[in-house]
Amino acid sequence: MIADPFDRAVPRREPANVTSYISASRLNLWLKCPLAFKLQYIDGIRMPTTPSLFIGKVVHASLERFYRHRQVGLSIDTGDLARRLVETWGSAVDAESMRFASVADEQLAQRQAIELVATYINQLPQHEPRPPGGISSLRRDAPDVPIASH
Repeated sequence: MIADPFDRAVPRREPANVTSYISASRLNLWLKCPLAFKLQYIDGIRMPTTPSLFIGKVVHASLERFYRHRQVGLSIDTGDLARRLVETWGSAVDAESMRFASVADEQLAQRQAIELVATYINQLPQHEPRPPGGISSLRRDAPDVPIASH
């Protein structure tokens, strides 16, 4: 199997030093509740992912894949996105330690994710302009700034 350069199904490793990486969500959590920040990012205690949040993460990853392809001039249709979503579903479930109440609930969640992605893409204007930039332009504009993947 060839590695997909746009694959986010592989879980990210957290930096060893919590101060070596700052994202908007980390900063917002710290501002909202320093104890929650400590429990999550320093102590490594995670709240269980809900099915709704899991679906949102999977849909987000699929739409990110769609736009990353568009940024470099490649097309990817909803069928390809649905196939990739199904292929990476198991690894995403494992990465999030996701537990569904039943197999039927998991299948329903997967169908909902596929339908949400397709609905979003199908509502786009026919000739939507290509998204600007990409990682290479970000690197050129700010070569010393680490790029957050979240």
